[in-house]
Amino acid sequence: MIRKSRNPLLLLLGLALASTGMALDSDRQKPLKIVADTAVIDEQDGTATYTGNVVLTQGTLRIAADSLQITTQQNKVDVVMAAGDPALFSQVPEPGQAEVIAKALNIDYMVREQKLLLKREASIVQGENIFRGEEIMYEIQSQRLQASGQAADPRPGDIKGRVEMILPAAGEIEPELPANRAPDTPSQPPASTGGEPDS
Repeated sequence: MIRKSRNPLLLLLGLALASTGMALDSDRQKPLKIVADTAVIDEQDGTATYTGNVVLTQGTLRIAADSLQITTQQNKVDVVMAAGDPALFSQVPEPGQAEVIAKALNIDYMVREQKLLLKREASIVQGENIFRGEEIMYEIQSQRLQASGQAADPRPGDIKGRVEMILPAAGEIEPELPANRAPDTPSQPPASTGGEPDS
């Protein structure tokens, strides 16, 4: 059965996202919300397609795209595919850590595997750390990243580039003194007694 809406909408999907590990423990307790201009839900093949200023949120997790397709298996979200110019994925990986912000023309979020595949003009930023490439695979749980200068499925017009990584400069480290050594102090001349020199 296909359901379609062409009005701006706020949908709460009746999908078992909480059991898929889609977000942090705190995020999984929050409701999943999707806002879009158009929604097409096909219950037979287990897909939902949203187009037009799509925003998905669940706790700290946020996906913004021109179009978004969700594929389910056994009523559980399997893959979220976002496309935009660029599409955006953001989430706080751990309490107290800086937000991870991922951008690319195409973002595939493999929910069960907890992986992000960023394709074409891809970048990931966390704090002052910046990674860029044509294709980036990011493992959310382990925060492991693999980048390539060219997408695995290049299209006509794609430019083969290089991987770029920018890390913040390390601060200067003060040298440590041995435990039994005091800091050097400037030597001073002996004090004058004020007496007359011997003749």
